[in-house]
Amino acid sequence: MNPILECYGLTKSYIVMIHASVALGQLFSSHRVLGAVVSYFVISTVISVLSFIVMVFFGHEVRLLATADLLDNSFNFIAYMTEVMKLSAILMSVTSILLYIMTHYIMNKKINLI
Repeated sequence: MNPILECYGLTKSYIVMIHASVALGQLFSSHRVLGAVVSYFVISTVISVLSFIVMVFFGHEVRLLATADLLDNSFNFIAYMTEVMKLSAILMSVTSILLYIMTHYIMNKKINLI
């Protein structure tokens, strides 16, 4: 995976996450800014926990990298990082799509902006 495309996708993902947080903050009747900030932290925590669970499920555990002897030929660091980047790109795309759908629904049905 191209690192420039990965950074571009990551930037777009964070923009969608901020947009979803602001939309969720608008659902609060008072303290909308505080609701948006809390929503951002909740969304990012949920995404982090789910990403960790998916990485462990697919066998990309952090302890493998920490305990691997980098001078040993049996551990290929580049292949490991390539697989992690591919999986993170898929997770990033899925979460961005889900957050966009949620934002569109909130803006269309709840706060009636679209």
